[in-house]
Amino acid sequence: TELWTEAQTTPNPNRLTLESYNQLGGIQKTLPKRANQVYQSLKEEEKPVAKRIFLELVQLGEANDTRRRVRKEGLVNSQHSEELLERTIEQLVRAKLIVTTNEDKSDNDKPGVILDIIHEVLIEHWQELRQWVEDNQVALEKERRIEAKAKEWERQGKNPDLLLRGTVLIEAEAYLEEYSDLGLLDGIAQKFVEASQKAVEEAKRQEEQAQQRELDLIREALEQEKKATEQERKARKVAQKKNVIVTSLSIVIAGLALAAVAIDRNARIQTIKASIVASKSLFVANQELEALMELINTGQLLQQPFLPMKKVKLEFTNEFAQLLVQLREQNRIKAYDAHVTSVSLSPDAQVLASASSFDATIKLWRSNGELQQKLSGHQKGVVSLSFSPNGQILASASLDNTVGLWRRQSDRTFTLLKFIPKQNHWISAVSFSPDSETIVTAGTDKTVKLWSLNGELRQTFPGHLEGVMDVSFSPDGKRIVSGSEDKTIKLWDLQDGSLLKTIEVGSKVFAVLFVDNETIASGNENGTVTLWNLDGNLIRTLRGHSSSVLYLDWHPNSKKLASASEDGRVKLWSIEKELWGEDYSGKLWQTLEGHSDSVAEASFSRDGKTIVSGSRDGTVRIWGLDGILLTLQGDSFGFSPSEQKIVSGSKNGTISLWQKNGELIWTVQAHKKSINQVSFSSDGEVIASASADGSIKLWNTQKVLMSTLKAHEDSVSDVSFSPNNKIIVSISADGIVKLWRSDGTFVKELKHQDGATSVSFNPVNGTIASSSSAGTLNLWSAEGVLIKTLEGHVGRALDVSFSPKGNIIASAGSDGTVKLWRPNGELLPVLLNHGYPVYNIRFSPKGKTLASVSKDTIKIWRLDGKLLQTLQRDTDLIFEVNFSPDGKTIASADSNEKVILWNLDLDDLLGRSCDWLRDYLTSNYNLRDRKVCNNIGS
Repeated sequence: TELWTEAQTTPNPNRLTLESYNQLGGIQKTLPKRANQVYQSLKEEEKPVAKRIFLELVQLGEANDTRRRVRKEGLVNSQHSEELLERTIEQLVRAKLIVTTNEDKSDNDKPGVILDIIHEVLIEHWQELRQWVEDNQVALEKERRIEAKAKEWERQGKNPDLLLRGTVLIEAEAYLEEYSDLGLLDGIAQKFVEASQKAVEEAKRQEEQAQQRELDLIREALEQEKKATEQERKARKVAQKKNVIVTSLSIVIAGLALAAVAIDRNARIQTIKASIVASKSLFVANQELEALMELINTGQLLQQPFLPMKKVKLEFTNEFAQLLVQLREQNRIKAYDAHVTSVSLSPDAQVLASASSFDATIKLWRSNGELQQKLSGHQKGVVSLSFSPNGQILASASLDNTVGLWRRQSDRTFTLLKFIPKQNHWISAVSFSPDSETIVTAGTDKTVKLWSLNGELRQTFPGHLEGVMDVSFSPDGKRIVSGSEDKTIKLWDLQDGSLLKTIEVGSKVFAVLFVDNETIASGNENGTVTLWNLDGNLIRTLRGHSSSVLYLDWHPNSKKLASASEDGRVKLWSIEKELWGEDYSGKLWQTLEGHSDSVAEASFSRDGKTIVSGSRDGTVRIWGLDGILLTLQGDSFGFSPSEQKIVSGSKNGTISLWQKNGELIWTVQAHKKSINQVSFSSDGEVIASASADGSIKLWNTQKVLMSTLKAHEDSVSDVSFSPNNKIIVSISADGIVKLWRSDGTFVKELKHQDGATSVSFNPVNGTIASSSSAGTLNLWSAEGVLIKTLEGHVGRALDVSFSPKGNIIASAGSDGTVKLWRPNGELLPVLLNHGYPVYNIRFSPKGKTLASVSKDTIKIWRLDGKLLQTLQRDTDLIFEVNFSPDGKTIASADSNEKVILWNLDLDDLLGRSCDWLRDYLTSNYNLRDRKVCNNIGS
């Protein structure tokens, strides 16, 4: 058309010359130019349809894209009606950008219309189309995979066996969520995905019904057991008041009752095992509190005197403990019908504030989850809440374009102090300065504003190109940082209002805060959390969320960063400055799952032990980060001989001393590099720490450094005291073993033909055993003279340990076995087999059992080789295990820097569980099992 128009300006209008053709650039330029003109002339509702049509007509190739033919009827879907498609196609055909041909017959025997692009020049040279293809290549590939499956489903008469399931369905749903605005998926494919979703929902519904029926049967059985026990107790009480004859008769009756119990024993065992399975199912379904109540019910049944099944009780206790170590949800509040948009916990943790975009009221909750007060005043939903650092003011930002300030009263209620003047835009976030005297707001007007508490506007910071989503003060109060939908972070100086830095993030920024005065964290639309220095340099990218990160919170003491995401999860990241540099390292520490929709916010309590989260599912959840079982920070540990204290060492070079109840006594920055091992002297007065920096340090229990041993050139992997505390033995990563006097004087080096891996003192006579990379054990006198070499493991021997009486040596190997030896070198005919490399072994205080660690599993063995117990972590590798001095607790250290104290006493576990559950049972009045913890716990 354009070539013809040009020809009309020549002397011979009916003749197109080669010169004119070349001047116009030929079809390579004229056709793309024409396509741009036609596309721009379309109505706004027609442009997305035209874009989709052209995308559908491109066949993606490895090197070059080519033309692709599609059926017009297949383009009809829920977003693009037949009438809209007809109208758009007609204009593209009239403009000679696409062509149509009638087909004789289709797959469903109904003739249709085939669309094709007019010329491949459009695919190769129309820049608009090239950009569309480049931007949407992933979407196109996914769409066509889904459509191919849908076509086969339809061809086979909509065979239900061909519906999407599992990860394939999840990917399809993610595609719809991410690319639904393109409207690419054809109608058949949309129906295919919908049918797949309905099939999964129906299967889930049937499974839940079956599970509920099973749970009802279990509860009914448990209730009957409780009633029977109560009746028996009453019968015994009545019998005690009767004469001897009646008492004798009651004994006979009791005997008959016991006989009946014995007959029904197998049924009860099955009931208990079914309860364990049901609890696991509930836990996997993120119904943690329901799983815990189920376990408590069963645990109470096992406490009854007429059911003394030791093996079943032990199995249940193990399962109970393994679920407890993972459980974090502590309370659940149904705050609104939907869309909790903000939660904030007062600094004293006594008031929890929640807000919803669907509700103009702010709800205040007591620490136990009971509703305390509703704050009214806003005209529309509230989207952001913030307590002042001094806890006296609560700020609220609303969709009515106002910010409310509410003052705390002596009875912990709040009253309206002031509304900041109404703005002409939405306020997306509000935050307090560290001194509680100033608030800052982020708005959809692309600005950040600073306000006094009397409502005076102090300063406006313009500069963003899109709405500002979040804003935060630096800890010293000298700067603010803002994050925007324009994909940038801006750093502002509060003294002169100047823009200090603009950081290009490359993704919309929904959350931003200072980690310290020199480091910024941002939560981004692409699901990442990024750390930046003030120069705008990227320090670290934290990946783990599958959807946008909506909120961040930082706890400076624990060095933990919480991220809340659209994927329904809260993730906790351990953020530490690298000991040998200024940059931060970041590692996923925990994931909190339970919300059924996106999590809008998640905030720490001041002590860092609790997280509160609010979600679109309408709930506010309270998470206890320490869990029910006592958990300490560290990846190595040691018990004091008196069992009153525990020492732990961490990768950040710190040593921490704890009371046995988990209360922190002190922490000290002990080394410049990670700590590999900590150990108490036999009198409990001295702590030795072995570090990757090659040194050993000796500390007293008052945190005073007594001496430093420049022990090894390489990292020190193990350290231990002799029974009389006069000698210290150390081993380094290069396999060298050294002996030292307690004053730090070097005594001797023990020569290994192959590098040593572990070392242990005989607690009776001070002789030494060491394991080696060659799979051998060396036995040494207390003075370091080699006595004997034992050969037994295939591969490396990884650990060695003496029994408390010194009469047995245990060795662990990379061959997956634990072997037992006499000190004279005799190999005992007992083989403990893990199947995977065994990293660590320790005897119980009485020497009757042995704990061993492999991968994520702890096994407790009798010395005749009988496996007694198995504890599994599933998610973390376990590197160290030991018994408490009284033998009642097993402690483990794992790859996530958690020292877990496994108390396997059922009464204690039930008491801890009920104490944990107390607030949930108190604040939720409609629970069927609300009295499950009556008379249990504190």
